[in-house]
Amino acid sequence: MHCGIMKADARRPEGFTLLEVLVALAILAIAVVVVMQVFSANLRNLSASEQQVIAATRAAAYMREILEDEKFPDVEPTGAEADGYRFSVALAKILEERYRPIPYDLYQVTLTVAWNEANRGKTIQVQGYKMVDRK
Repeated sequence: MHCGIMKADARRPEGFTLLEVLVALAILAIAVVVVMQVFSANLRNLSASEQQVIAATRAAAYMREILEDEKFPDVEPTGAEADGYRFSVALAKILEERYRPIPYDLYQVTLTVAWNEANRGKTIQVQGYKMVDRK
């Protein structure tokens, strides 16, 4: 007669074997290492992007300052800031012969911002133009 109650099998173990636990730990360790590598790569990329945004923002501000300076074209050719960004300015008169009849000089201003990132030099370059009264 079968009454519907099942007896537990005496030969079946009630936990995990040592081999199963070791395999699970190995898989978990591999997954953690992969996730940590992805996070560290993302943090490096975020830092590099932040430095590039800072350099571009400073380049735009410094370019605006150069172009609005009353003493233009007598500007400081190089400069440095305390946090490692270096500036260099190059001025060039352009189209001088073509626009000789008008009483203005057209200058091309090239501003280069340089900084070190992960032991490599990085640069960003911005160009602007300014027309000034011919002297």
